[in-house]
Amino acid sequence: MQLYNKVALVSGGGSGIGKSVALCLSREGAHVMIVGRRKEFLLKTVDEIHENAGTASYVVGDYANVAEVQNSIEETVATFGALDILVNNAGVARFYPVLDVTEEDYEYQMNVNLKGLLFATKFSIPFLVKRGGGSIVNISSGAGLRAVPQSSVYGTTKAGVVHLTKVIALELAEKNIRVNCVCPGFVDTPIFDTFIPKEELAESKLKFSEMTPLKRMGRPDEVAKAVLYLVSEDTEWMTGNILTLDGGLNIG
Repeated sequence: MQLYNKVALVSGGGSGIGKSVALCLSREGAHVMIVGRRKEFLLKTVDEIHENAGTASYVVGDYANVAEVQNSIEETVATFGALDILVNNAGVARFYPVLDVTEEDYEYQMNVNLKGLLFATKFSIPFLVKRGGGSIVNISSGAGLRAVPQSSVYGTTKAGVVHLTKVIALELAEKNIRVNCVCPGFVDTPIFDTFIPKEELAESKLKFSEMTPLKRMGRPDEVAKAVLYLVSEDTEWMTGNILTLDGGLNIG
């Protein structure tokens, strides 16, 4: 087991990519805390980890709220006694033409996708330092690397995650805390299905698959494996890296 007795916090761990990350880290021996807004989804993830002989718990929290972000970090340490790994996966996505963006929409996406991530990182640092170092992985998006129509807010937040990863990696290098980022492309998740009208879903997924050089959408477990790689001993000399995981979509 690559992560035996390590403690990991995964935000947005109730479904999709976050759930797959939590399951993957648990299989490798980590004690996993998951945080999210929907208790019923968190419970399902925790139950699945327990069914596979893993150790996990959960905290209900909204990453748009800094106090709840701080609480999730403190609850992790109170439950498991330490923190070694932080996976900043919580995120929201809304796609509108710029003329339709509202102040409420702007603030909510910024708060969850960027502010919540920054403060989760800030609050985790003292505990990671106590362990002699650790690993932070931020989940961004291909939309943070290239312009995507109707993503003026979402794409900006995800581009911010990419840049923030690099800044924090430089600041924390002397503390032996590595900070890396994964930018997934089109990944087939339950939340992805909510972006598209049901009657257009099958056709849209086919379109996205055809746009991708490898001719298919990604799976949440493939993103989870990338996260595992970044937090493992195999990448002890890697920090500030932006790992693109998109079937070749951003080549060139």
